[in-house]
Amino acid sequence: MTSTANGHIDLHAAELAILEGPVPIIDANEEQRLRRSDPRLREALVNLECEGNGCTLANPCSPCIDRRRYISLLLHREKHGKPGHPSDDTKFPAPVVCSELLATGPEDWLWHGLLAVGGITLLTALWKLGKSTLLAYLLRAMERGDVLCGRVVQPARALIITEESAGRWARRRDDLGLGDHLHRSAIPRQAIR
Repeated sequence: MTSTANGHIDLHAAELAILEGPVPIIDANEEQRLRRSDPRLREALVNLECEGNGCTLANPCSPCIDRRRYISLLLHREKHGKPGHPSDDTKFPAPVVCSELLATGPEDWLWHGLLAVGGITLLTALWKLGKSTLLAYLLRAMERGDVLCGRVVQPARALIITEESAGRWARRRDDLGLGDHLHRSAIPRQAIR
């Protein structure tokens, strides 16, 4: 396993090591526990049964190698979580009944009345109705703090995580004069599928 600079395990690298590294030895009890726990897993493992042609623990046949890697990957995910999915320590907190909610001070607004600081906002509409255009103008207003649609926008930096091409955002940058208070990152194609 490898660690990132902040000490978190890089699950992608760890899983790649399981799939490409030495063939793991799987405890028979762990394999049986996994087979009992999930009917879909039982089905998947049926296709990975031993060919019985002189297969040994030290010299396994191809289906046994695949089965061991698959089970090892499942055990790894059971312990560390699946990449892109929350682990046990990042689950939602327990719900609180309304009578126990505490009032806080006034909202801090990034775009007054529409976009709260620290909040999650979903911008949704049918295609080609201007969501990306509105967002681009909002991002431009965030550079110095400006007014957009009659509402004050606070100066801020932003990270754009998008499936749109860098070229499309470069054209928006040029057309609207977007500045370096913005950074863009692409969603990996595998995550979109």
